[in-house]
Amino acid sequence: MEEFLTEEYQEMNILTEGKEHQKKYFIEGVTLQGNVQNGNGRIYPTQILTEAIKSHTDKYLHVDRALGELGHPDKNKHKINYENASHKFVKVTQDDDTFITKAEVLTEFPKGKILKNLIDAKIGFGISSRSFGATKMSNGVSVVQGLRIVSLGDIEHEPSAPDAFMTAIMENHEWIYENGVLVGKDLSENIDEYHNIINKTPKCQLNNAFLDIFKDYFQNLK
Repeated sequence: MEEFLTEEYQEMNILTEGKEHQKKYFIEGVTLQGNVQNGNGRIYPTQILTEAIKSHTDKYLHVDRALGELGHPDKNKHKINYENASHKFVKVTQDDDTFITKAEVLTEFPKGKILKNLIDAKIGFGISSRSFGATKMSNGVSVVQGLRIVSLGDIEHEPSAPDAFMTAIMENHEWIYENGVLVGKDLSENIDEYHNIINKTPKCQLNNAFLDIFKDYFQNLK
């Protein structure tokens, strides 16, 4: 029986190409690792990963359809929801048992714009692969027997760092002109509300809460 499998990695590199309105954003980092027990207690044999990634790249990446979403979807996890697409994978490199991906941020897409703003505000995030596969217990470890990749990686904010998230929000000021004078826009009431939301949100739902807060924050800056 197939299981829903996700693996998250936090170390992402941000790359840019071009200048001003022609500037492109890229995210690059490890997406999957083989032959090692990960934090979820699973081992992906490198051969299984190699075959699954080749199948995914042949079917999607080579025709510009290897997409990732901003956050894992709550429904329809077996396919990409284009409305939530935020980045497009353009390259996969294998280094022994490690697979490194590079993706372009889709800055013209609604969720891609949010991802760009996260990058500009220096708010950290990770990438989490999404796949389905069969597993088998071996010596107390869950070993993946077969794998079907849905996305090489969806963007996930690290839920263990709400204070860092709020600090980045508060440091990202917006300035406006009032009667010819440049003044800072006061969003202190919004910040207090965001703190309350985070404190009341279960840990498993923090990713969605962070994204909702970020969208509301930038809406209030207009």
